[in-house]
Parts: sequence; C-alpha cells; structure tokens
Amino acid sequence: MKIIVSVGIPGVGKSAILQEVMKQAPHAAVVNYGDKMLEEASLSGITRDAMRKMAIADQQQIGVRAAQKIVQTQEKKSGDRRHTRLD
Repeated sequence: MKIIVSVGIPGVGKSAILQEVMKQAPHAAVVNYGDKMLEEASLSGITRDAMRKMAIADQQQIGVRAAQKIVQTQEKKSGDRRHTRLD
C-alpha cells in the first residue's frame, strides 16, 4: 500500500490535485485527514470552532487518534488499493 500525503495552506489546490489523481487512478481511495480529525473531535463534543481555539497539544492528540483510526480502517480493507490522505 502506498500513502500519498497532500499538504499545503488552504486554497493552494490540494483538492484539485487529488481530483486529478482520482481521474488518473480510480483505484485510489481518498481520505480527508481534516474531516477525520473533525469526526474524532465531535465524538468528544468538540466543534470545528472550538478545536481551532484549543491548545496545539490537544489538537495534536485529536490528530493522532484520527490517524490511528484511518490506519485501522484502511488495514481492514482488502485488495491492492492505494490510499491518499488529504491534509
């Protein structure tokens, strides 16, 4: 399994690049890391705005939990799928 990580400031074109990847490699699975972080935060009742105001260390803990869940989910999937994470 290959993991491609796309990072950059908002508006730089990460989503556009990944849309092109999906056209050229339809077997790829795109996982939006930011969305997964928000899902993880919401499990603790934390909103998007509240997460932005949290201490960096607390945001990092949410990020680690989100990343662990992404890995667990992708490991359960079978086949030779490529996984792309958008940050």
